[in-house]
Amino acid sequence: MSIDLRGIGAIILAAGASKRMGFPKQLIEICGEPMIRVVVSKIHGLGFGEVVLVLGHSAREILDALGSYLERLRIVFNDRYMEGIATSLIAGVKALEGRVEAFIVILSDQPFVRPSTILNIAKAYREARDRGADPVMVIPTYSGARGNPVLISSEIIPEILELSGDVGARILIERHKDNVLYVDTSDPGVVIDIDTIEDLDRARREEKELCR
Repeated sequence: MSIDLRGIGAIILAAGASKRMGFPKQLIEICGEPMIRVVVSKIHGLGFGEVVLVLGHSAREILDALGSYLERLRIVFNDRYMEGIATSLIAGVKALEGRVEAFIVILSDQPFVRPSTILNIAKAYREARDRGADPVMVIPTYSGARGNPVLISSEIIPEILELSGDVGARILIERHKDNVLYVDTSDPGVVIDIDTIEDLDRARREEKELCR
């Protein structure tokens, strides 16, 4: 699949304290590597104009786990991460502001999203723009369920900067529901996140299939 991603950025949110897990989930081994490394590797080399990694809790350990992948990342430290995911999204957006037409928000606890899915989301955005449409968000779905990652147009950055707490993009989806483009996928990774020990156990049982 050929698509020019130079005008699209990526923000990887990895600042959370993993309170429900009880230890840094970004460092859990999945598919033979720390989860954060798996997530970063999925977008490494796809061609995004800029990739921002937002860190907070356990930042030093996460940096150590990434090794050579750090070379192509813009690292942002969010010292307000305990206030909720909105602060991390804002930190990432500020690092990109003015340099991209849109950006895709990638969660560090979703290691099974396929690189082809990420490209399909960006492709859907570009094709919609070519048709004269102007979606402010592009969201993948799997079996009718809404998932991640989500592509967001830079047009609504002012609204993002006003977010607070642990709402993420949910409030923006409701606000712009008539201008959201949904992309159906065959990728279960868009709806699988690892927040708890139970999630981890379930992922371990399906890991062989999901890591392919």
